[in-house]
Amino acid sequence: MVQKFKFCLWLVDLLTVKPLTLIDIQHKWVNSTLNDRQEELPERTFSRYRRDTESLLNVDI
Repeated sequence: MVQKFKFCLWLVDLLTVKPLTLIDIQHKWVNSTLNDRQEELPERTFSRYRRDTESLLNVDI
């Protein structure tokens, strides 16, 4: 759960700078300092986390 919440905050922060494609987001996540294990971000996981982010933080992505 903590990792998911970290991702939610990271994603919103990232997208406030400029719009990005899924590929860009995936690449940035692999290299993010919040991604302790340097895990990849599959499209399905991103979709689930995106929905969670929208719901938790009341934003549209």
